Amino acid sequence: IEPSTHREHHTMIKHAFIFTTISLILAIIPAATNSAAAQESTPRDYYEMRHYTFDTEAQLAGFHTYMKEAVIPAYNRIGVKTVGVFVPQKEDNALWVILVHPSPESFATATSKLLSDKKYLKKGAAVLDADLKNKPYISVETTFMKSFENIRTFEHPFTNEGRIFEVRIYKSPTVKTGQKKIEMFNNGEIDIMRRVG
Repeated sequence: IEPSTHREHHTMIKHAFIFTTISLILAIIPAATNSAAAQESTPRDYYEMRHYTFDTEAQLAGFHTYMKEAVIPAYNRIGVKTVGVFVPQKEDNALWVILVHPSPESFATATSKLLSDKKYLKKGAAVLDADLKNKPYISVETTFMKSFENIRTFEHPFTNEGRIFEVRIYKSPTVKTGQKKIEMFNNGEIDIMRRVG
């Protein structure tokens, strides 16, 4: 994914790759330590991944402004400190948004909290109050995920300009094979990714 800010980890088998380029906007949660004891005592992050589609460049531009001026500051105010907005390299008129939640409750209550935030309602009015003839986007698909056991909190190894993030979606034919792939990440693959940077 390419962001105006971020990325995530996912669990499902068979590769579907989306590549993008990036410019980071927000502060990042510190990386977790590698010790087993610290891992077990570290709370796990929860990830909300949204895929937005648009009909026009004007919609997309307006949504970027909405994210930057209304959404990201509002989420930061309610405790969601890491928000990533990514522009895909291989998909026109689309955005990916990643939010790092500290708990499932954060995800479940976020919308009601935002709709009680007067600053958000004012700054986001162009999108929030849009009529059907001027829809701000065509569709949004949301996925909610729990972090891996071996990478409990968001890690951001690079801060250089021009970063490219890769989103991998693994699709599994059965529950057992899906769990086996998660075990592979937790018991070796994440450590390899950390080692090679």
